[in-house]
This record gives sequence, structure tokens and C-alpha cells, in this order.
Amino acid sequence: MLPACSYKGHLWLLFMRLWYATLVGIMNEQSIRADIGDNQSRGNMAQLNRIIRQATEKDMPMIPDTIYQIWLAGNGGDEADAREVSGGLCYYYNFPEYPPESIAVAEVDGKIVSLAAVIPFPIQKDDFQVKAAQLNPVGTLGEYLNQGLASGCIEFLCDLLRKQGYSIFFVCGLPGFYPRLGFYPVMDGFSGSIKPNNLKNLQTEAQIRQARMEDAEEILRIYQNSPGNNLLSVHRDKQWIQRKILDWERGSLPLGTIHIEDLVLSTKDDRCGGYALVKKWKNAVSIEEIRAVDREHLLSLLKAVGETATSGGIEEIGINHTIPGEPLYSLIPDLGGRISVSKYSHQMLKILSVESLFTSMQQTFQKRIAQSGWDGKVFSLTIESHDERVTFTNGKELRIFSGDPKSNTESSIKIPVEDLTYLFAGHRSIHELIENGNCPDYGEIINSILHALFPKQYPYVYEADLN
Repeated sequence: MLPACSYKGHLWLLFMRLWYATLVGIMNEQSIRADIGDNQSRGNMAQLNRIIRQATEKDMPMIPDTIYQIWLAGNGGDEADAREVSGGLCYYYNFPEYPPESIAVAEVDGKIVSLAAVIPFPIQKDDFQVKAAQLNPVGTLGEYLNQGLASGCIEFLCDLLRKQGYSIFFVCGLPGFYPRLGFYPVMDGFSGSIKPNNLKNLQTEAQIRQARMEDAEEILRIYQNSPGNNLLSVHRDKQWIQRKILDWERGSLPLGTIHIEDLVLSTKDDRCGGYALVKKWKNAVSIEEIRAVDREHLLSLLKAVGETATSGGIEEIGINHTIPGEPLYSLIPDLGGRISVSKYSHQMLKILSVESLFTSMQQTFQKRIAQSGWDGKVFSLTIESHDERVTFTNGKELRIFSGDPKSNTESSIKIPVEDLTYLFAGHRSIHELIENGNCPDYGEIINSILHALFPKQYPYVYEADLN
């Protein structure tokens, strides 16, 4: 059973409510064509003196109050929500890696009325490293909605990130709004459920204890060494873990942090082997994240959650973000549980630069070709997308060129922006896209090359956003 403790704040539910409140504030806004310069773009709409620009140090004292008002007034929020979000912004943007230059603001007649901000999350997985950022938060004051202000701030940030060498930009938002700005859903949503009675007879010698602040390094080790076959993984370090896990005695809980009371560890021989982030409500228990270095620690954590649910009279445990390829995905059905799949995910991705993204993936592409039927075979393929051209040539090894190739390529194809996003993320295979009518049929040979370069697999780009 999980260690007894008082529960303070339903952060995960609140997190989703906050995102909903944010998105309601911008979902009906119309996209605008902003004239973006190095540091600001200017326009005129509805006879307003309107400026979209980077935030400055002078803006920072005003921004938390703007955030507070965005979430408080007219968007379905309340004072607790508003304090949570404005407090979270203050907390995170006090760190050197989140400077004012990471925030775009829309100013009308000298007043900040809309903003969008980015949090950098470098992605590092084996030989693949890419600069990535997350959009968070974004919103507009109620009386200034439907004027394209938030859209302009997002477009400003996209341009800024591209110039700074970022390759991908992701967001948790409504699919009805963000595709207009080039963001596309790129992962199915997987969740599981299991009855507590199915867990009571699990055999394990591992022990459960409450996490402590000094466990940050152990949690990081578990995260880095838990099994999984996903291509992408958000980089975490000890400082990141310590920022995310706050002691409840701090008083206020900034947006996106993890309540220390919700985190439990599985240990054996005084060594940690797994952790679980568990949310407990009056009538529900939900596992938000669970990772373990082996099956025994995974079973230990599940058994503890089951005991907690049983003691509270709860008949079913929810398990969020059940990732294909990880042990829990196959374990849930073995324990009599079920997995649900949603094709409509709020996690969306925008490719900012095809050239920089594919260049950073060169070793990944080489490994994929080496493991396919195209190993050692000569081909040359130019892909045009996002107003960029990238050429793949293969002989003794795969090479990638940007721009116009020095020699004529055997094949040149145009891939729609949305389809290339799906292919990169492993969300859909080239054959699925063609079958669904979303993508042209490039012919058997080119389709085979694309399938080798972009195999279907489940991505995990969004850990920073979900946790």
C-alpha cells in the first residue's frame, strides 16, 4: 500500500483544466499574416495601435498579472486557477534558461493583452540530438479575443526559434486551432485501466516508500535506465528533477510541477528500482507516470497502487500514457486490464526546419537504411517540404545534402507538410498515409525508401508537456 499522507491539490486535473482554459481563450482566433522582423512585427487591426514583439526585462513585473487576468476573466477559470498559472510562470521564468526573450507579447495601446511563451526542452536519445521547444503558456485577455493576437505571438516565436536553430516545436492544445499554424497531432493517446483485485496477489520482494526531495538523482537514474524502445526522449537532469518536485510545505504549487506526496519509490536492498506518480481523489486513483528498471519493481508499484485503491473502495485504477514498446503496455492485458486508444490527441508538433532536423538525424537515418533492404544499394532521393529541399544519397553509406544538390537526383518528390510531420514522428507509415488518401502514391521504389527512412513507431516527444 502507498505510504499514508495528506493529499494537497489535484495537480493533474488542474493541469488539464488550465490547458483547457488557455485554449478556450485562443481557439476562435483567426490566423494573421504578421510582418515579422528581427525583434518585432507591427500591424493594425480594428484601429488599434498593435505591436507584437519580444518581452523585455521591463515587461516581466506586468506579465504575471496579465496571465492572472487571462485565466480569471471570462475563460472559465477561477482565482485558484489564475494564481496557479501566474505563479507557475513566475517560478519557471526565474531560471536563467527561461529569459524574457522566450516570451512574445501583443501590446495594444501600450497594454500587454496577449502572450505566448516557450520552454526549451532539448531532445537527446542515443545519437540523435535536436533543439526542441514547448509552447507554454499562451492566452489573450477576453476583450481582445478574435483579433489574431495569440496567433501572431505564436508565429513570432516560430520565426524566432527557427533563427535560433530550433528544429521542432510542440504544444498540448486543441486540434481545431493549431493546424492553422502548422502544428499537427502526431501521436495516438494510449491509456490503460485495471481492477485493484487483479493486483493483490502479485509476488514481489521489493518495498514501497514515499519519495523525498533528496531522491532526485535516483529518480533520474531510473528514468534513464528503464526499458523502452522509443526514438525520442526529453532530456532530464538532476536540476530539472529538483525543479519539478516541490515539497508541499512550499505553499504554492507552480504549474507543471510534481507534488512530492504523489511520488512513490520501489526499493530493494536499499536501492531504488522504480517510481510512480500517483494521483488520489475521493473516488479515483490514477497512475500518471510509472517507470521501473525491471519487472519486479514494476509489479511492486502496481501492487501498492492496488492496495491503496482497495482501501479507498475504488474499483478501477486509471493508467495514463501507456506507451507501446514499454513493459507496462504488454503487462496490463496480462493482468486482466485493458488499453484504450484515442486517434485524436492534443499533443501536436510543428517542424521548424527540415534541413536542421534531418541533418541532426543523419546517424539515425544511416542505421535505419543499414537495417533495411536498401543497405548498400545506390539511390538518390530529394524531398521537398516546408519550402526546403533535402537530398538523400546512398552508396557505401547514406549522406544528406540540403538545398539544391550538386548533381541531378534520380527522384524528387514533394511531401505535404502534415504528412512529413506524421512520418518524422512515426505516427503513421507512408503506406497508411497513402491508403487513407492523405499522401500521394510515389511508386513502389520511392515508397520503399520512405518506409526505410521513416518506420512507424510510437514517439515520446511530449514527456515535458505531459509531466
